[in-house]
Amino acid sequence: MVHTKEISVRMRIKKIILLSIMVLMAGISSAQESPCDNKWGTDSVETVKALSMFNQYFQEKKYVEAFP
Repeated sequence: MVHTKEISVRMRIKKIILLSIMVLMAGISSAQESPCDNKWGTDSVETVKALSMFNQYFQEKKYVEAFP
């Protein structure tokens, strides 16, 4: 009688640990995916154009124009 209760408790603990690990791994894997994985943002063409304009204004020391 005691032996079966001990096995039952062990099985429950194993199930809880396994479930916890699965939930943790699922959380970690979903956290790795972001809606914008692109280094340049959602619209890469506009970002490159804005960066180019910023660099041009910055090189000409037109800091006010470069800010926006």
